[in-house]
Amino acid sequence: MNQQPDRPGASSFWVSVRFAAQGIRYATTHERNFRIDLVFLFFSAVLAAYLQLDFLRWSILFLCWGLVLGAELMNSAVEAVVDLAQPEYHDLARIAKDCAAGAVLISAAMAAVIGTLLLALPLCRLWLCG
Repeated sequence: MNQQPDRPGASSFWVSVRFAAQGIRYATTHERNFRIDLVFLFFSAVLAAYLQLDFLRWSILFLCWGLVLGAELMNSAVEAVVDLAQPEYHDLARIAKDCAAGAVLISAAMAAVIGTLLLALPLCRLWLCG
């Protein structure tokens, strides 16, 4: 399948990476929930470093962080596309936005549960044995 790029010069891998970085930068500067997720990421990373988590626990944390931030970016994309396609209120537009937000909520809640499970035992060891 030979498609034309969406934007001039988009055929280059590094140009595509730059476009992706622009999306992340947009979310960081314009999406409050994305910034909140970054704050939780930062504090969980500091706690994980303090607890000197093993490689497996770090890997799982990175996976959770990626899933939550990715879901947040997809939610922002869905909202932008829905607003572009349907500027007026429409039940289907609301459903699309609500489902995208629900995906973020589920991924963030599961990441919080997994993070708690990963950090609980090292924290207990620190408090009980430290």
